[in-house]
Amino acid sequence: MHIIHSGLEDTTNYASSNHFLKINSCGTTMRLNRTDSAFSVRRPKGRKDYQLLYIITGQAEHFLNGEWKMVEAGQAVLYLPGDIQYYTYSAKSPITCKWIHFTGSGAKEILEQTGLSSAAPVLNIGESREIVSLFDRILQETQQMPPCHEPLSQALLYELLSLLGRQMYIRQDLNGYQTRQKIMQIAEYMHTHLAQPLSLEDYAVQCGMSKYHFAHLFRAAMGQSPHAYLTALRMEHARLLLETTEMPIGHIAQECGYENPLYFSRLYSQRFLLSPQAYRKKYLASLEGIQS
Repeated sequence: MHIIHSGLEDTTNYASSNHFLKINSCGTTMRLNRTDSAFSVRRPKGRKDYQLLYIITGQAEHFLNGEWKMVEAGQAVLYLPGDIQYYTYSAKSPITCKWIHFTGSGAKEILEQTGLSSAAPVLNIGESREIVSLFDRILQETQQMPPCHEPLSQALLYELLSLLGRQMYIRQDLNGYQTRQKIMQIAEYMHTHLAQPLSLEDYAVQCGMSKYHFAHLFRAAMGQSPHAYLTALRMEHARLLLETTEMPIGHIAQECGYENPLYFSRLYSQRFLLSPQAYRKKYLASLEGIQS
């Protein structure tokens, strides 16, 4: 069995840095067959920096909160400075693990923002090619050291920590996240289909909800009812058409989803305190004033 007893002689093990984020070291641990010896880390005083380990395949045992826990693929462990570090990769099962040691004046703040520092010892992230790719890109930058590798690797680490936090949040609140995604998709659909006459029931059906439940969730997410949100989008589009085209008012009404030009004009007047025709005349007059 190969054992690392401490990080005291590791020249990458330092806490302070003038950088906002600083990568001390990173790498990949791979044990692909049963002939590999077991590998254990024993750091009773921990390290001075932060350490993040992400299991891609296999499993590892970590001593956390006074007991041994099995960490599976798609899970990660974050060690804070000074945390006791006891963990073992068994010789009986293959494993692939990405790891990184980092420090910096902004490390604590970023971990707090992403929710990683206050989470359970084992982070349920899920399997993610994007996360693996970020680890690999950081490793490539630190190994090859091309021009500007330090700021780029720091930016990649920031992105990695943020993505880990997002993935953990999504898995903790999967139903809520999926619901918000549906609402955002409907909002985007409204942006691109202003002229299409859809009812509240139509939008609710697209989300698989009752119209009352959909209306409640939409207001909570967007700050206003679906009808008010769509009307605001249509009025802003009408204003743009009045300013940039010579399109007749009736055609603009149709472009914005209103078959009745009088009803459209009334809505426009309520929002901009001018009728569409008066608004266009005032806008064109302001352009002439600028040109003269």
